[in-house]
Amino acid sequence: MLVAAVAAILDRDLQALAREVAAYPDERALWQTPPGITNSGGTLAVHLAGNIRHYFGAKLGGTGYVRDRPAEFAARDLTRVTILAQIEEARAAVRAAAARTPDQRLEEDYPEVIAGVRVVVVWDTDYSEDVLEESELTFFAQDDDGNVWHLGQYRETYDEVEFVGGRIWIEGAPEGSKAGIMMHADPQLEMPSYSEGYAPPPFNWTDRARVYQMGEQVTGPTGSYDDVLVIEEYNQEEPGAFQHKYYARGVGIVYIGWRGDDQLQETMDLVEFVELDPEALGEARAEALALEARAYIYAGTMPAE
Repeated sequence: MLVAAVAAILDRDLQALAREVAAYPDERALWQTPPGITNSGGTLAVHLAGNIRHYFGAKLGGTGYVRDRPAEFAARDLTRVTILAQIEEARAAVRAAAARTPDQRLEEDYPEVIAGVRVVVVWDTDYSEDVLEESELTFFAQDDDGNVWHLGQYRETYDEVEFVGGRIWIEGAPEGSKAGIMMHADPQLEMPSYSEGYAPPPFNWTDRARVYQMGEQVTGPTGSYDDVLVIEEYNQEEPGAFQHKYYARGVGIVYIGWRGDDQLQETMDLVEFVELDPEALGEARAEALALEARAYIYAGTMPAE
């Protein structure tokens, strides 16, 4: 019932949008921007149709539509017929979503999808002497072969008083950014090095990794671990500096060390390994969503012209 009601409202409003487009005196008027108005009626109609085709058609209806948001704002002088056809496609997207979406789906968390891939979002925080310095969302996905991919991250930095700023890159944005492998399904010593993802300047994410050791033993605050895998990471910005991450099966990172010309010489031990209860998981989810909301603040505005 709820899905059907939402679909009916959207279809009503899309029909109203089509009537508005049809009411313009001519196609030239569709693309005019009077003083004080940022975007033309044609631009807004194309953008609204793209929104519906993306969120309802692709995400809920499985239509396979691939959105190009910048193109929605860059398009100029499309014919009235073309715009009306896009609105009709948006109506079809709503019908497709309604046909395959149960009411219970509307109560679920909205899945994060990057480059057409549904990802797992990991929230990570860094503290120094009980002061929060960084808070980060990282996006991972596992392919059919078992390899874990890194598709980007959103990072916020803080000083002792306030939030200083954020930085984000994901597969395809900014242009040239690429996903990389964070963990091979079957890591072996003879494997060549591999990219953990790439973002061009000024983001400068150039991390690479290689299998450094296998079958190691690590003892720390949480106990002893056998058959530990050691991954060596490095990047172009810090030549000669290497970070070692020690992975225990079923646990994850249990120790971090370094070698070479590493100015930080950072070491870390796993001091606690717990599974969050529902209340703690809810608190973590709320914090992660707050980060995501801040990442979208500027994206909520129209592109400058």
